[in-house]
Amino acid sequence: MQSKTFVKKKYFSRFFLDKIILKIITFVNHKGGVGKTTTVMSVAGILVKKFKKKVLVIDLDPQANLTKGSGVIPVNLEITLVDILRDDEASLVENAIVKRENSYDILPSSLDLALADQFLYERVAKEVVLKEIIENIKTRYDFILIDSPPSLGVLTINGLSASTHVLLPVETSFFALEGFESILDRIKTIKKKINPNLELLGIVATKFDGRKNIHKESLEEIKKSIPEKVFKSVISTNVRLEEAPNFGKSIIEYSTEAFAKDYIELTKEILSRLKK
Repeated sequence: MQSKTFVKKKYFSRFFLDKIILKIITFVNHKGGVGKTTTVMSVAGILVKKFKKKVLVIDLDPQANLTKGSGVIPVNLEITLVDILRDDEASLVENAIVKRENSYDILPSSLDLALADQFLYERVAKEVVLKEIIENIKTRYDFILIDSPPSLGVLTINGLSASTHVLLPVETSFFALEGFESILDRIKTIKKKINPNLELLGIVATKFDGRKNIHKESLEEIKKSIPEKVFKSVISTNVRLEEAPNFGKSIIEYSTEAFAKDYIELTKEILSRLKK
């Protein structure tokens, strides 16, 4: 018969083995339409539904696609991320977070975020404003996933400055790796000058259609870019992925696991890499 002490030790060792200290991941690509927002929503939904994690997503994109795709209407909100950034009131973050039942929480955006360059321009340490905001709520979550705009401007820099990791969704297309070096250079610069803890978590190929030769060729090029950082999981085109945001849901909330399998495998890989 096992002693109570042994059982407790076994329980706690297993608990700490499974426990991941808060990870903040910014999803980046300077191009639009690569599946970045879909990837944030899908991974967040799966972390909550399948892995029972507490997740916050932050919409740093003025287009507010993550916000709207999560079923939140910006014009109906009294306060969004824009108000916090503009008024320099990091403590207001609790009032801005929208809690979605049985899903991830969201810090929403709005079109006014497009003015961020103007109201952050004269701010001291404007590159770390988001980091200060996150400090107020970081103990509540296992993961914070940040959807950055399709640019390498001040908002994206804020996301990277606040993060532990960065993930790059890259579409399998003829121009898949165009501008890729500039993204990697920006990450290296921020790691060197602002956030020494920032690490490249990986690169994921998205919108893959195995029937098209150009997609197959692009996938091979992506795999050659930084081989050790390219995820084995590939996100194939999927009509349910396109439909889900129209209903304000992530893929795991909207459809069966069969249609979410690519993102389930990606999420497993993400968790595996974070535990190394």
